[in-house]
Amino acid sequence: MEIYRALNFRNFIYMCDPDLTKKWDNAERHASENWWFSKKHQTLKNEVISSVIQRGTQEFVDDSLYFTSLKGGRWNLPKSYGVLYCSENPLLSCLEVAYHDLMEGLPHLRRMKNIENKIRTSINVHIPDELRFLIVVLVLELGDNLKEEVIDKDLNTIKRVCNQAGFANYTGHERFDTNFLFGNEYMVTQTIGAVMYGRKTQVLRVQSARTGEGIKLALPVDRAFRTNPYPVQLRPVYYEFDCRVEPLAQSSCFEFSIDAAGRNKDLSIAIHLDRVPVRPTLRSDATRLYLPSNTRSPEQDGRIVILQKYHLPPECPHLVANSQSRK
Repeated sequence: MEIYRALNFRNFIYMCDPDLTKKWDNAERHASENWWFSKKHQTLKNEVISSVIQRGTQEFVDDSLYFTSLKGGRWNLPKSYGVLYCSENPLLSCLEVAYHDLMEGLPHLRRMKNIENKIRTSINVHIPDELRFLIVVLVLELGDNLKEEVIDKDLNTIKRVCNQAGFANYTGHERFDTNFLFGNEYMVTQTIGAVMYGRKTQVLRVQSARTGEGIKLALPVDRAFRTNPYPVQLRPVYYEFDCRVEPLAQSSCFEFSIDAAGRNKDLSIAIHLDRVPVRPTLRSDATRLYLPSNTRSPEQDGRIVILQKYHLPPECPHLVANSQSRK
């Protein structure tokens, strides 16, 4: 089956050939915005993507596992084991990366807007209201016969894995529900991931924390790649997503405008992401309080979970990948 791995285009600088790195630096030196959005540099952009694909599966996978092992993620602790974060849907794969790009960029944008007048006084640079990301989704073929664990939205399944990871003091409370796994705090899922890794799980299938029903993430962990050949194969096709959002706009949601470039046609999609209040309270729909059963003050000792979800159009279109031939 096909799975999809998304990367912000800027991360390709760590994976492309040295000659292209020099071209990249030159293009960036003379650009007033990120050069890959310029029509003038479309050929260079395609060369960079082609270079990463042509390096082959092993180099791409090894680089990905290395960086995720250092940084960590929802299902692995920083500086532990590597996870190849993928999705069973290319748009979802894009949205997972877009969410992190937005959340990491928003604090910096706010600070820059606060001092914009001072910046323009000295160097006359306007700070844009819009954040823009180019996200490239690469396609991999996932093999069969791997040891797999599935964590879907069934409450009994979630209770079972939480109990195995040491959170049984929460699962017995009447307030416990499936959202216990899907908040912005990663400590619970990182602990569960470590338990699964100890059980020699090779692929973990889980529901997306941002979209919910019916869409899964497929997460091959580094244990799955101790074979030759690798159980995934990088295919010579990819997707491009041009994502725009005005995070400082006065709106109840972050409004994403996403243009998807494909082989047959281009598509534009409007997607909404819940905002989380700057100071979430238990009255907020985004906030859940889970109470333990083994403390003297459950309300005080409870675990607070903050939720953010995407709201997708009723029928998201099927996307066709750009073809990238190998030399």
